Amino acid sequence: MIDSIRTAKESFKILCRNPVIALPYLLSTFIGTLGALLITDIPDAADLSQMLSQYSFYIVSALAVMIISGLVSVFSSIIAIKLAYDSVKSKSSFSAAVSFAPSRFLPYLFTSIAVGILVLAALLPLAIPLLIFAVSGSSAIQTIATILVAAGFFVSLILVILMVVRLAFAQYYIVLEKRGIADSIKASWRIARSNVLNLLLLLFIIFVPMVMALLLVDAGAELAAGTNYDIPPPPSEGAAFDLAEYVPTVVTDIFSAWITVALLMAFLELRKEKPELQKRKK
Repeated sequence: MIDSIRTAKESFKILCRNPVIALPYLLSTFIGTLGALLITDIPDAADLSQMLSQYSFYIVSALAVMIISGLVSVFSSIIAIKLAYDSVKSKSSFSAAVSFAPSRFLPYLFTSIAVGILVLAALLPLAIPLLIFAVSGSSAIQTIATILVAAGFFVSLILVILMVVRLAFAQYYIVLEKRGIADSIKASWRIARSNVLNLLLLLFIIFVPMVMALLLVDAGAELAAGTNYDIPPPPSEGAAFDLAEYVPTVVTDIFSAWITVALLMAFLELRKEKPELQKRKK
C-alpha cells in the first residue's frame, strides 16, 4: 500500500534536490507561448474574400501551433519521467534524458491518445441523457432527461476520476519498461486496483498547495494592478502585466513536475508489491 503523505514529502524533497525535472515542462510552456505570440489578431477585411482568406490563415496557424505544442508536450513529459526516474535511482542527466526521449515518443503519444479516449468514454452516462434532452420535444421526457443528466453528471465524474487514477501509470510503463500500448494500459489498470483511494489522497495533497499558490499569484497580480481600473496603466507597466499572465502557468509546471515524481515513486512502490506485473527479462 502507498503511504500518500510519505510519498508526497519524499517526492517534494527529490524535486527540490533536482529542480531540472521541472525544466521540460517549463521549456514546453515557453515554446507554446512563442507559438501563441506568432498568431496575431485578424485585421479588418475590406471584402468577403479577403476576410475568408485571413480567417483561413488564422485557423490553419492556430491548428499548427496546437499540434506542435502538443507534440512538444509529449516529448517534455517523456524527458520529465526519465529525469525523475534517474533522480530516484542515481543521478539525473538532462542530455541523456533528451537523447532517450525519441525512442519512446510514438508509443507515448499513442498511449496518451488511447488513455484520453478511455477517459472520454467515461462521459457517456452524461452524454446520453443530454442527447435525449436535446432531441426530445416532450416536456415529460425532458423532465426525466433532466434528472438523468444530474445523475449522469455524478456517475461520469466518478468514472472519470477512476479512469484517470487507474490509468495514471500507463505512460510510466511505456517509458520505463518499454511495453506496448495495450500491455501498458492493462498493467496500469491492474497495479492501481487496490490503491485508488491512496493515489487520490496523494494527488489531493499536491493539488491543495498548488491551488493555494495559484490563488496567491492571482491575488498578487490584482494587488500589483491596483484597484482603480478606470485609469489604464502606462505602456511599460502594461508589458509587465502581460508577462505576469504567464506566472500561473509556470507555477502549474512546477507542480506538474512534483506530480510526475510522486507518481513515479508510487509506481516503483506498487511494482515492488506486484512483481508479477513487472516485465520479464528475456
